[in-house]
Amino acid sequence: MEFSEKSIQEFERKISEAFDMPRAYFTFVTEFPRRVIALGLVFILVAGAFIPSLVKDTTIDAFIDPENVAIQYRDKVKDLFGLKDPIIVAIAGPDENAAYHPSTLTAVRELTEALSGMDNIDPEKVMSLSTEMSIRGTSTDLFVDPLIPDGPVTDESARLTLERVSAMPLYHGNLVTNDGSATLIVAEVIDQHISGKTYEAVLKYVGGLAPANYELHVAGGGAVDGYLSAYIDKDSRQTLPFTLAVIVLMLFLAFRTPRSVGLPLLVIVGTAVGTIGTMAAVGVPYYAITSALPIILVGISVADSIHLLTYYYSEQKAHPEQNSRELVIGACTQVWRPLVMTSVTTMIGFIGIAATAIMPPMKWFAVFASLGVLIAIVLTLTVLPAALSLCRPLPCKAIADDAKGGFVAGCLAHVNHFSIRHPYLVCAAAALTIVLGLFGASSLEVERETVHNFREGEPIREADALINARFNGTTYLDVIIETPEEGGLYEPENLKRVEALQGYLESLPHIKGSVSIVDYLKQLNKSLNAGDEAYYRVPDNRNLVEQMFLVHSATGDPTDFEEEVDPAFQTALLRANLNTSLYSDVSKTVIAAEDYLAKNFADDSIKATLSGRAALDHHWLSPLRESHFMSLGVSIVLIWAAAVLLFRSVVAGTITLVPVVVAILMIYAVMGAMGIWLEPATSMFAPIAIGVGVDFSIHTVEKIRYYTRKQGLDLKDAMDRIAFKSGRALFFNFASIFLAFGVLLFSELPTLNRFGGLTTVALGSAYVMALVVLPAIVAALSEERVFRPVTRRMMATATSLLVIAVSAVMIMTEEAGAQETPEGRALAERIAARPEPDNVDQTIEMVLTDRKGRTTERTARMLRKIGEDQRRSIIAFSTPSSIKDTAFMTHDFNEAATSDNQWLYLPALRRSRRISASDRGDYFLGTDFTYEDIKDSTKFSLTDYQFQMDGAESVEGKQFPVLLLTPVSGDVAKELGYSKVRVVVDAENAFPIRADYWDVAGNRLKTIMLDDRILLDGFWTVQTITAENHKTGHSTRFNISDIDYGVQLQLSAFTERKLRAGF
Repeated sequence: MEFSEKSIQEFERKISEAFDMPRAYFTFVTEFPRRVIALGLVFILVAGAFIPSLVKDTTIDAFIDPENVAIQYRDKVKDLFGLKDPIIVAIAGPDENAAYHPSTLTAVRELTEALSGMDNIDPEKVMSLSTEMSIRGTSTDLFVDPLIPDGPVTDESARLTLERVSAMPLYHGNLVTNDGSATLIVAEVIDQHISGKTYEAVLKYVGGLAPANYELHVAGGGAVDGYLSAYIDKDSRQTLPFTLAVIVLMLFLAFRTPRSVGLPLLVIVGTAVGTIGTMAAVGVPYYAITSALPIILVGISVADSIHLLTYYYSEQKAHPEQNSRELVIGACTQVWRPLVMTSVTTMIGFIGIAATAIMPPMKWFAVFASLGVLIAIVLTLTVLPAALSLCRPLPCKAIADDAKGGFVAGCLAHVNHFSIRHPYLVCAAAALTIVLGLFGASSLEVERETVHNFREGEPIREADALINARFNGTTYLDVIIETPEEGGLYEPENLKRVEALQGYLESLPHIKGSVSIVDYLKQLNKSLNAGDEAYYRVPDNRNLVEQMFLVHSATGDPTDFEEEVDPAFQTALLRANLNTSLYSDVSKTVIAAEDYLAKNFADDSIKATLSGRAALDHHWLSPLRESHFMSLGVSIVLIWAAAVLLFRSVVAGTITLVPVVVAILMIYAVMGAMGIWLEPATSMFAPIAIGVGVDFSIHTVEKIRYYTRKQGLDLKDAMDRIAFKSGRALFFNFASIFLAFGVLLFSELPTLNRFGGLTTVALGSAYVMALVVLPAIVAALSEERVFRPVTRRMMATATSLLVIAVSAVMIMTEEAGAQETPEGRALAERIAARPEPDNVDQTIEMVLTDRKGRTTERTARMLRKIGEDQRRSIIAFSTPSSIKDTAFMTHDFNEAATSDNQWLYLPALRRSRRISASDRGDYFLGTDFTYEDIKDSTKFSLTDYQFQMDGAESVEGKQFPVLLLTPVSGDVAKELGYSKVRVVVDAENAFPIRADYWDVAGNRLKTIMLDDRILLDGFWTVQTITAENHKTGHSTRFNISDIDYGVQLQLSAFTERKLRAGF
């Protein structure tokens, strides 16, 4: 069924008579202008208050789904082996063996010590010639010595260093070049999010230390992340002011009045501050790609202001007798419809990206770009009219001049006339462009290289090139090797499979070297056989393998192999180096490695999984092409549906998209011909250009409809009217957006240069196509066909598409983070304030049960002392004998600014290990409780979580309130290991009964039950705590007895010396 033109007009008339909503709305806005402006300012100030809390995440990892297997194993590498993307310092000499010169080795030692003392550098994870050991020996003795002998570096000690390194093949290419001309210092960064400051500190320190004729370079994954972070900060400080300056110039040229510059700037600032502030408020990080968002919002928000001001001054010229309020109401009632229409289609274009994006930064970029468009149109139709109504009417000479037939209007009219006279020629040219564009799109290649984020000649690019050329490379491919039982990596068969894997990987074109526990084992075997090269192999006897590592432990450091294998010899890491980060090369390598693992590690005796930077790059970039065209397709369909609804015509909605689609396909043709890569930045241009560029078509089609259907003009006269009345606003609209995106061409980031360049050209093409193609299509089809009303079925289909898209984005946006409620916080504070005894002495029996029902029992004594500003505790094990006297001590401080301290004493090593706060989410000695659970068994940190009430739940026939805990940030969630905690609370005594935990991927992880609660000496006490891990089937039960709250303890008893001495 079709709607007749008469029925549509009658429907519009009734709606207008019943509500007259636009005029009523703008009458209200201008009746209380100061209140409206005040509300707008309050919103801006409130949103702006959140901006300082904005978290920046410019790492590549941010682009990868946290549930991706490669990133989960990357995190496992961090947890098990302590390895992260490092900062690498290269010292390159002028000739062979320059790395072994005394002055070079002295510099290596000094640099190593300096890096170890720097903030955010893990002092235990700095590797260089001055930290690593040589393994050599005879048939009866094994010597594990420093590569650089202790004491001042002399010619003799330099000779010994050369000799020792030469005898250790695993250092060749990894630590020293094969010709000895250069060496590396590798430093692990503790917190990647502040690696920018760390990189700058390292670069500043090494800047003037290079000996004569030597070069010092800083590179590595940690350096790249750090340099990129510094790049973005610098870039934002430069490009945004430049963008604002360009916009100010455009506004002045368009209207030549101060108010026409100042009032739109209020909308621009409000849009940018409101969007970024909301982003901070909901906890979404500021990603690398977000640096383009403020510039985009500036361009979009100023366009709406230009249209409204143009109509305002046109009304003033036509009705000079009216006051400001009447002029504002008249202008707004004319212009609101196309402004809302263009804003809706732009938002839908971004929603299309958000609904289909596979990379979190791109998803959130689109969500907040859509929010920014919404804020812009709201401010344009509230604050701007309110402010204009308070201003005394002043004529705008620029508008008056152009109305007489200015240069811009004249040019637009000539273009329109040509299209109307030659419609089929124009349509044929557009069709040819579509064909060429489709061909170009089919030839697009996904490609990316990490260092291409930086300009040529930058130190980071030179450093990367040197290390890739002279060492094994800066890109890591990790293989995590797992066996089902402890000690599985003592088995010669498994070790030989690892050795064969290394040999295969090193046969691939871009892998120049690798390191695993097998290399150390072969070196041990050779050393224990008087350096005989024939023994540089894996022994055939398991007992011999174990004994070799036992011999090494007697002379070496217990942490020597912690980066290659776990203490149980059940999981190992093989790290291979690629001398390129080019995606096509990396992807081929990863695919080849995956095929090898599928064929050779398919049985249950040993498992191998890829991770590391190379695997991550492969996994997050491989679906980019499909995702790009899916986002584009969804955006086109959604904008088409919106246009059909807005114009109530299938043909009008369809032709609205033609100019921008032709423009984008033309860019594809250029990209294909010039070999421009499709990468994350360039993949964003098309959906954004669709959403923004369609505005020109919306304005043009809406005015053609108005002048031809409402006022009865023919197409030529209608286009003349558009050129002389609306064309000027459209031109400055285009110029503002074009120049705003064009500012990105001056960005320090080459990726933003490419994105800005492609988007600018696409928008320019879309504007030209709207002027040329739309009149030609309407002339070829006739106005009656173009604006033929749509059927009900088509209206329903278009509406359904929009509802589905908006619903999907609303559901997705809920993931940004839960908001705390006062009731939830109040209950959490009651739990935290629950009285605790100052002194505790108790016995804990621990029963660990695996998924097969096998149990392990342990017994420990726990002491705890609460002081004025801290509390200290020690848990010391007495059984079984294998962990007897192992003890865990904590110093927890009340002040958030003071870091808590934790130690673990291992009697077998006769040393204590300090555990950093980042380890508190690790599991405690094989139990199902984390270190944080042990510390706060019945309470929850008020600073780590946000708290909400989540209904009630029945336990043992009684209803109890439920408290929902959500980590305050993604970093805290990762640190704790939980994405949320759901706690059933006995509100009467503020004591938890049960807590359910979900991991950071959102999967149900474990349940902790607190049973046998009693009131002892005035304190609520739990006697049985059980943790059940739902993922592993493992459980742990603590039976607490011999509880003594009357014991008198001193804080001085809880020291590291006392920990080692026992108690």
